[in-house]
Amino acid sequence: MMTKSFKDSRWVDQEIGYVYGQDKLIIPIRMGTDPYGFIGKFQAISYKK
Repeated sequence: MMTKSFKDSRWVDQEIGYVYGQDKLIIPIRMGTDPYGFIGKFQAISYKK
């Protein structure tokens, strides 16, 4: 879930890279932040409350 605090995490980029390297399905859900880096090529699903 791509929240506003997503980029503030020290570990989230490493975790995403690990999952990406394992060839697992990644489904970004936009909740204030657009996908970037490794997952920037994926279109995010928008979540609205």
